[in-house]
Amino acid sequence: MSDEFLLLRHGKSDWSVDCPDISRPLKKRGQRDAERIGAWLWQHECIPTSIISSPATRAQQTAHWCARAMGINPQRISLDGRLYMASPATLLEVLAERLADAPGPASQRPLLVGHNPGMEQLIEQLSDTPPPYPDDGKLLPTASLAWFKLLPQQQLPELQQTELKQLVRARELPRAFPFRGMQGLEWRRKPAFYYQQVATIPYRRADIGMEVLLIRSRADKRWTFCQGPLEPGLFAEESAIQIASEQAGVEGHCHAQPMSQMDIEKWGASCQIQVFPLQVFTEHAQWPEQYRQRRWVPIQHAMTELVQHHWLPALQCLQHQMQQHSRHNHRR
Repeated sequence: MSDEFLLLRHGKSDWSVDCPDISRPLKKRGQRDAERIGAWLWQHECIPTSIISSPATRAQQTAHWCARAMGINPQRISLDGRLYMASPATLLEVLAERLADAPGPASQRPLLVGHNPGMEQLIEQLSDTPPPYPDDGKLLPTASLAWFKLLPQQQLPELQQTELKQLVRARELPRAFPFRGMQGLEWRRKPAFYYQQVATIPYRRADIGMEVLLIRSRADKRWTFCQGPLEPGLFAEESAIQIASEQAGVEGHCHAQPMSQMDIEKWGASCQIQVFPLQVFTEHAQWPEQYRQRRWVPIQHAMTELVQHHWLPALQCLQHQMQQHSRHNHRR
């Protein structure tokens, strides 16, 4: 098999943010389009062997959401400062280095996440046939992907022309996302990774008994627990620990096995959630999602007044486990 490579222009950025160009983030649409490209790559089994991104925030975020939609842990993304507003020649240099450094004889398929005009110019330079221009004349609008195949004996960075296998624009893809369910391929409102989630119930022992840590954003009226998609490439308990650290700024001992599992209807389909208890040893004053409020409350108070009913089985299980643990220690 021949080597291939993928070029992805970053998603739509948010020009309402007053910041340097390199720090400009994605708009919500940009995130969704990056997810659509990732879902397309996953559906067509075109998974890259490596992902290299420009250090610009909008490019990093595009790589992040695209990777998650493919089932790839974003920690595998590497940054290369040369990709920020890179020329076609620089893009080819980075690709050549990535292909040369690849271990073993297996075929490679690196994905570069970067910017125009360099990427569009490179597509025009490399395409063996004239690339398909849409009616608006934009060859590579935001969140668009070019998939190239190197022909036998072709070498980078001297490459002048090769096979353009496909040009994919997020705006032309379905609004729904592919999902492999029990009945085959179906379409859902979110990428597949959203429907496998983990939740963490942080707890501690206090003088008044056991307390649990609740969180909520300032826009929410209801308190809840740390919850999010199972991070690709991580064990469920590792993902639960990471979510608790990001959303609530707490660390501690997490059980290796979930204490319960619940299925709830979300985003138009069944969402499976594994629930883990986390005994908190460290509570940070600052944490990544500090816009969230947090509140320690007695577990009974959480069960009777504060949280939605679908959390009750997990809280009851946690309370039962702690009571058994307490009786065991008392007998000893």
